[in-house]
Amino acid sequence: MPHRGWPGERPIPFKSYDGAVVLLKEPLDPIRRRELSIGTGFAGLKALEAAAFEPGFGFPPPPGIELLELRVIGSAAKGSNLRQLSNRLRGRPLSYSLWTGWNCPWLPENGSQSVATA
Repeated sequence: MPHRGWPGERPIPFKSYDGAVVLLKEPLDPIRRRELSIGTGFAGLKALEAAAFEPGFGFPPPPGIELLELRVIGSAAKGSNLRQLSNRLRGRPLSYSLWTGWNCPWLPENGSQSVATA
């Protein structure tokens, strides 16, 4: 806070996300799918249509890929939540993209803001 005469730097907020889109080469069975929302910090889980994916990410998903949208409710997802999600999906060929804000084309009231992929 230099304007108050205190030395130091501006605080840097930690990365946080409102959801993730998971791309899987093979569909998950219902039990494995439910496990993605238990103990990971993600509460909402639903299939995402390919037509809703492209406007938000700027490219169509590869053919034959299962798309899952995961959302948090009440608080943001952090690195620890993403590690838990990755652990649940260990051993499966996958990719995921994170998003922030309720700016997603597959949510009827908004647009898109993709922020990272892994």
